[in-house]
Amino acid sequence: MRKVLKFLVRAVLLGGSGALSLWSQQPAAPRAARELARGTLLAAADIATDTTAARALAPAIVGWEVRRLVKVGEPLRAPAISPPTLVFAGTVVKVVADVDGVRVSRPGTAMGAGSLGERVRVRLDPQRTITAIVAGPATVRPS
Repeated sequence: MRKVLKFLVRAVLLGGSGALSLWSQQPAAPRAARELARGTLLAAADIATDTTAARALAPAIVGWEVRRLVKVGEPLRAPAISPPTLVFAGTVVKVVADVDGVRVSRPGTAMGAGSLGERVRVRLDPQRTITAIVAGPATVRPS
């Protein structure tokens, strides 16, 4: 995520009377509408938006998971929130491959946890592991 900071500086130089003032503004982010406990999945009612930019970002984080206690009014951004974990280490996952309109699936065991779009290692049998991309709850696609 790119961070943009805006500064406004006013100064009077060459013997003038005046003070240097500095103003900065953090980029707008949605904020917590209430105190949010770790493990909470964000709902629209949990998100306060006080700017147009925050309102535009809010729908994208609905369904994300709170990773630590978030106080009322605190900005909702990483690492305090992140996409929910859909695959957990040690659990059985469905490995799905689509080739030329044919869908094949088989079970595997996730060797790590991951969120949508992340890569995880999956054990297909004792001698074979693959790297796969999380496609949904307990579902991966070979990468």
